[in-house]
Amino acid sequence: MGRLRRLLSIAAVVTALSVSVLPAASAQDGPMAAEGLSGELTLVHGVPDLLVDITVKGKFFGSKTVVEDVPFETVATLPLSFDKYKVQIRAAGADPKSAPILQRSVWIGIRDKAVVAHLDADGAPTMSKFNNTTFLLEDGTSKVVVRHLAEAPKVDIIANDALTLIDGLKNGKQKSVRVPSDTYTVKVAADADNSVVVFDEDLTFNCGEVTIVYAVGSLADENFTVLSQVVDAKYVWGGAGPK
Repeated sequence: MGRLRRLLSIAAVVTALSVSVLPAASAQDGPMAAEGLSGELTLVHGVPDLLVDITVKGKFFGSKTVVEDVPFETVATLPLSFDKYKVQIRAAGADPKSAPILQRSVWIGIRDKAVVAHLDADGAPTMSKFNNTTFLLEDGTSKVVVRHLAEAPKVDIIANDALTLIDGLKNGKQKSVRVPSDTYTVKVAADADNSVVVFDEDLTFNCGEVTIVYAVGSLADENFTVLSQVVDAKYVWGGAGPK
């Protein structure tokens, strides 16, 4: 249930939400990995037309994972022990000792994290990291997290053509909202007057789950894509209703 890279319930019929698992990786575990402290690192490849190799290397305990030939639209997870990791991205087949195209450092162990290779607002490749916080403050609700990581204007997230869940989200940012668990017609509109709809589907948000949505690609190049993962909330407690 909590496995990363699960598509939303409609993914079986929505080819636009095609999400790939990571190819086979080679890993070496350091001998001094901290026992009892671990977490998950989500890796998202959101740069179109670029096949990459990804290296995830621990700073203090020597663990190293290399994943080769990762395509655009990949969302996957690595279970990792407590450490500070450097995530490096190179073009597929590049010398592993060459300078990476992108890199970012991230701590794993206290919170699960996500590292995303994506386009900035001007279309240049960049890398962002996020905490994958999976708390729900009300029983009977779902949490939706939207991360705008595409070359596109600010976006609005609209449910059932009436309720604006998220307003004016810009590139590189995220916003979250809690909603009653249900199926909604969800639109992503990438224009100030909501005239440009880049996603329009029925999505089901289940009780006690956190749905994380990644908007990647380029609106101008017509490869704007919505990827998602669904994880179980780690903490759920009762309340009067959604906020």
